[in-house]
Amino acid sequence: MFVYSKHSSGTHKIYHMEQCPMVRRIGESHLGYFYTAQKAEDTGYRLCKVCQRQQMKKLHMAD
Repeated sequence: MFVYSKHSSGTHKIYHMEQCPMVRRIGESHLGYFYTAQKAEDTGYRLCKVCQRQQMKKLHMAD
């Protein structure tokens, strides 16, 4: 599952993996959820840079 802020501005449509530390900055009442990354991207959101770095570390560790 992926998380986003319902109150993000139109130019900052960013989603996060649930374990991302940036999710703590989103107020409880502002949380929204996507079940897949594809759904988030189809809606115009992009993955946050912190999550991107975490994914890259996982890929490099798997090699």
